[in-house]
Amino acid sequence: MPLQWTISHPKRLVIAIAKGELQPGSMIEFLARLDAEGARPYPKMFGIDGLLTPASDESVLALADLVRSREEESVVGPIAIIARDDTMYKQARLFAKVAGIKRPIKVFREWHEARRWIDSHASGARVSSRPRVGVGVQAQQGNKDKGDRG
Repeated sequence: MPLQWTISHPKRLVIAIAKGELQPGSMIEFLARLDAEGARPYPKMFGIDGLLTPASDESVLALADLVRSREEESVVGPIAIIARDDTMYKQARLFAKVAGIKRPIKVFREWHEARRWIDSHASGARVSSRPRVGVGVQAQQGNKDKGDRG
């Protein structure tokens, strides 16, 4: 599966992992699902180490434009991108440079550093709507995020 994600409403966090060959439609579906679940304002951690080939710069810029336009439309959460591979790291930095207006976007080499940064921003995140409590979604597989129900 090229893109998997988990939306944790109790933790107000989205974790996504890209693997294999990522198609642009996967990102559109991901963003639509965030909206449907009321998770647009949540902080997001996005791992891209599993991608087999880097996207073209044009694709990265198009995605950055889309993400930036969503920031103009409503409240959004910070994004931490995790990329250990040098090529992916470079692309992630290009995305971060173009995508953010006000929203914090930062690229990391390690998950634990990204999580620490996300946690430091999570308490200050503005929220535009009340989430549905107790529901977790893992896309592509439809599994509930059982560890986050409370």
